[in-house]
Amino acid sequence: MSKEELNETELDDVAGGTIKPPALKTGLTSNSSDGSSTLRTGTEVDLAGIGDRFDGTQYVKGVTHKTDEDGYDTKFDSNS
Repeated sequence: MSKEELNETELDDVAGGTIKPPALKTGLTSNSSDGSSTLRTGTEVDLAGIGDRFDGTQYVKGVTHKTDEDGYDTKFDSNS
């Protein structure tokens, strides 16, 4: 579920406090990966293989792209 794709039922759930939209979830994490030009602030990313607490869809709060002699890397902060 992204903030652009909330349907009427989901909006009612958010308003009633039943669910939190990705932008409001808690648990900021810092992550890194091989370079990804498609990863942008305000989007969602699916993480897997890093443990039950962090696996799943996370909302990207900030992204830094870096190219140097070691290659292309992407670092990002997200809410779990």
